[in-house]
Amino acid sequence: MSDRSGRRRDGPSAGDGDGDGDGEGEEGEWRFGLDEVGEDAEPEREPREPLEPESVSVENAFFVLVGALATVLLFWALAMP
Repeated sequence: MSDRSGRRRDGPSAGDGDGDGDGEGEEGEWRFGLDEVGEDAEPEREPREPLEPESVSVENAFFVLVGALATVLLFWALAMP
């Protein structure tokens, strides 16, 4: 295990500050350095199906229009002396 300066550290406390070897020490350091992790570090994810647009419901459109109108009225009220 290498610390930030590149020196190798061995023993049960290598990688964490509390000695239990779990990598979650008092200082919050990582258990493995970036140079020790290869391309296999992150498992490949299965591609997800693309999101398909749905039809607009009347209720959602109403709330969007009310929100836009309220925002315009708020800006207008703040701009008027």
